[in-house]
Amino acid sequence: MILCRLVMIVFLVCAASPVSFAQDYSTSIVGTDFDLITDADPSCFESLTFDRLEKRAEMPDKTRAGLFRPAYVFLSKYSDATQLRVFVDARFGDEDTAFGEAMRYVERLGKIPTALRGGVKRLVVHQLDQETTAFSDRGLIVVYSANATKRIADNDLEETLFHESVHASWDGKHAKSKGWKRAQAADGSFVTMYAKRKPELEDLAESALFAFAVIHHPDRLPEDDLKRIKQSIPNRILFIESLIPAGKPLIFKADATSFCDVDLSRTGTAKDIIANTLSQHYQFSESEIAECMENLGEELIIATARKLNLNEKEFRRKVEELKHVNCEHSNR
Repeated sequence: MILCRLVMIVFLVCAASPVSFAQDYSTSIVGTDFDLITDADPSCFESLTFDRLEKRAEMPDKTRAGLFRPAYVFLSKYSDATQLRVFVDARFGDEDTAFGEAMRYVERLGKIPTALRGGVKRLVVHQLDQETTAFSDRGLIVVYSANATKRIADNDLEETLFHESVHASWDGKHAKSKGWKRAQAADGSFVTMYAKRKPELEDLAESALFAFAVIHHPDRLPEDDLKRIKQSIPNRILFIESLIPAGKPLIFKADATSFCDVDLSRTGTAKDIIANTLSQHYQFSESEIAECMENLGEELIIATARKLNLNEKEFRRKVEELKHVNCEHSNR
């Protein structure tokens, strides 16, 4: 129903003149004084446990060259059946200090809607004062401790994590989708100057935070601003509403596999899952599996079934059964 309304509104608004703000916000976060996610909001954060000290963790960093460095690794779990790994730069000193630093983020992340946070797989934490960033192809958010301290003082850290979660979780699926592009075109204006300057990269994250407030917490926006935002991006608000619907819980028990990025079209991933299937369901030996894995084409499931004289339909079904066998959520 929401998607139908979205399509209808898109065509209705296309002919309308763009709505301009009386004043432009620079960004959705530091450009306003709105507290859209408050200290009192409930968090579904459940636990944070130490996993390991990793000597060569993948730690993207704006301040230093090189990708790999030592990090304390923690597992953060949430009551909605989602989880993520937190990698804290080992320069924080020791496990206890790193744990305390990680706690500043994981509880706040628990306030973010399940439909959004579920796509965040990793949080990387560095020292110093740099702007937070995210990587949509990895479900990754990178934060800097000194910058986070400033944002906490300004009641902005929850909103910052929401914004970056959009990049990490939704950008890859929606930022270039036909539905989002139609909504952009129909609205004809932008909610912030940052979104206007970078419509391909920042508009979804900028609009999503305001849309979240309009849909679920309209009382947190002054009446004039609420009206202005609704007039400026009505179609994008409806698009976001299709992802976090009005009247539905923001936190819900998630099917962990729905946020999983296992892709059987990737040769390396497919080989691992097929090898597990052959071992667990068909009891092939390691040597037989290794021989089978050599020199196979891209359609590994078909090639494996034919090479080992297996029923392809049944084999494909069993591969799907074990698709998530190596995933962290499979051992929940």
